Amino acid sequence: MTGSPKRILLVEDNPIDARSVRRALAADGDFVDVVHVEDMAAADAACENGSFDAILLDLSLPDSEGLESLAALTRIAPATPIIVLTGLNDPEAALAAVAQGAQDFLDKGTITPELMARALRYAMARHHSESELRRTKVLLESVNTREEIARDLHDTVIQRLFAIGLRLQAARSVPDRDALVQRVDDAVDEIDDTIRDLRDAIFGLHKAPTEMLRPRIEEAVSRLLPPTITCELRIEDRVRVDDELGHDLEAVVNEALANVVQHARATRVTIRAAIDDHDLVMSIDDDGVGPDADRDSRRERSDRRGRGLTNMATRIERQGGSFDLEPARGGGTSITIRIPGTPAD
Repeated sequence: MTGSPKRILLVEDNPIDARSVRRALAADGDFVDVVHVEDMAAADAACENGSFDAILLDLSLPDSEGLESLAALTRIAPATPIIVLTGLNDPEAALAAVAQGAQDFLDKGTITPELMARALRYAMARHHSESELRRTKVLLESVNTREEIARDLHDTVIQRLFAIGLRLQAARSVPDRDALVQRVDDAVDEIDDTIRDLRDAIFGLHKAPTEMLRPRIEEAVSRLLPPTITCELRIEDRVRVDDELGHDLEAVVNEALANVVQHARATRVTIRAAIDDHDLVMSIDDDGVGPDADRDSRRERSDRRGRGLTNMATRIERQGGSFDLEPARGGGTSITIRIPGTPAD
């Protein structure tokens, strides 16, 4: 990681604490780009306008409080590691934050440049490995020979990943900063190599160059939707996608569900996917306020939402498909995607 500048989002409303954190980040040459916002609305806008390598989140904000702030930011930026900052030395809050998805938990009263840099590097490395392992799990679940794969790989790839995890944990106690950075860098490189080996093994057993779409969508729904919003999946098992198309469709679903949670005030979402005359047809419908409701507030949010919708359409269009968004029958929003010539069983 050394030599590759990192972009950090700092969500902190206390100017004294913000200055202290920025000073700690400035002491490390890797973290040269720090965006500071003071509330959750501004954090939402910042994430819409660009990506970050990590987020530092104060749990007490003017428009959000406690673990609700963490839950909201996890929905806004599901692919970004989050470190929670607090002025309270509360072990129970630390455990709750980590259980809810935070990568680490720092007491603002004990932050030093070395501790901040170490926490950020560890959080990014662990989040990277967790993301890759989730993707690998989806691939494993789409293969009918899971038991055979497990037997063949248990003494190689799985044990190798476990050993890397132990070394990363032990790295937290390394006092020398340069040695710590080198150890984390080596571990991340080895994780990447291991994940590639695992994918090669899976695809060696599973000859088809495609995978089922449903596991990807199920993972996104379970990660992004709160219990207050129900989701019905009508995805044909024969719908299969290659890795590039699957990645783009998953990103579109992530963005659509984030909009449902943050803006639509919906209680129900339905996601459909089927093969129609060799084309993949996918729809995402919700029962929320709809794209034409609350025009004044919608104009206020247009800059933030417009970029997200543009990104969704761009992903589909580069796959040669079409992307349409319109009011749903009976209220809400309906997104329809058509990708020509998609494989099916």
